[in-house]
Amino acid sequence: MQWTQEQQPIVDSKAEKLLVQAFAGTGKTTTLVGYATHHASVKMLYLCYNKPVELAAKGRFPRNVVCKTAHGLAYAVYGSQYVAKQTNNLRLTDIARAINTQDWELVRDVLSTLNNFMASADNELGRGHFPRFQGQRMLTSAQERFLDNALGVARAIWNRMIDVQDTGMSITHDGYLKLYQLSKPDLSQRFEAILLDEGQDVNPVIADLVEIQRIRKVTVGDPHQQIYRFRGAEDALNSDWMAGAERHYLTQSFRFGPAVAHVANIILFYKGETRKLQGLGLNTQVKRALPEDLPHRTYIHRTVTGVIENALSLVGSKPKIYWV
Repeated sequence: MQWTQEQQPIVDSKAEKLLVQAFAGTGKTTTLVGYATHHASVKMLYLCYNKPVELAAKGRFPRNVVCKTAHGLAYAVYGSQYVAKQTNNLRLTDIARAINTQDWELVRDVLSTLNNFMASADNELGRGHFPRFQGQRMLTSAQERFLDNALGVARAIWNRMIDVQDTGMSITHDGYLKLYQLSKPDLSQRFEAILLDEGQDVNPVIADLVEIQRIRKVTVGDPHQQIYRFRGAEDALNSDWMAGAERHYLTQSFRFGPAVAHVANIILFYKGETRKLQGLGLNTQVKRALPEDLPHRTYIHRTVTGVIENALSLVGSKPKIYWV
């Protein structure tokens, strides 16, 4: 592999904390593979976001790297104990049935509180996980009573979830991941370094797992591709526990050409970005509208409704439509 001037120092680095800020298409995963290959004697954990990423990574990384999701790590220790009562998601009806209520406002708040707690780095479920009154400085006495009741119910549900014998209340995958994080696992018994991809979008519970480790940390990501903030994700690239890290940048993208990079740089400038993205791929074009005689085109929408409305508007021309 012929590394670029940006990639080579990353591949060669021996820093205990290494941070790589990579623009879209700049080969961050390829660079991580090169880093792992160069340090072949170091046992590493590549922490993936989901199972498809894990499977793809296993085909790329060298043998000194174990590719796992955080849930995969947690399953071996805690998840396997709960096989008989696992579920993908808790439903409102599950909560309502457990506490024998038709108060759906309470049920929704309890479920949100549980999900917030399981995604957090906190050791105990408390007021900060209750979503509805956040931002209010003063609560009425009625709101205080409702809050206290909801927290009590949420704690009771959590205790039932983690009770192996209580098959009447299921536990989610995030539930046993939370148990794993609360156990403060020491990964230094198995690994000498941890590679954290998509560091700009880390769930707080996973961020805490990485933070407490006393092994080499390599975090890569792009703060401009932070898409899970609405679910409580945090930017590990700018976290306190990565402060003082050896910092590198990947700005050369081979995914697109200079025209796309030019438009991207204009947008990123308004976000306060000072580094320029370089488009080194094919010489693509950016236009205000597509020519009418194109044989193929792709429409991207933010919502399912947008996709359907656009498809209906095109029906008159009888196109062959492929849905993604």
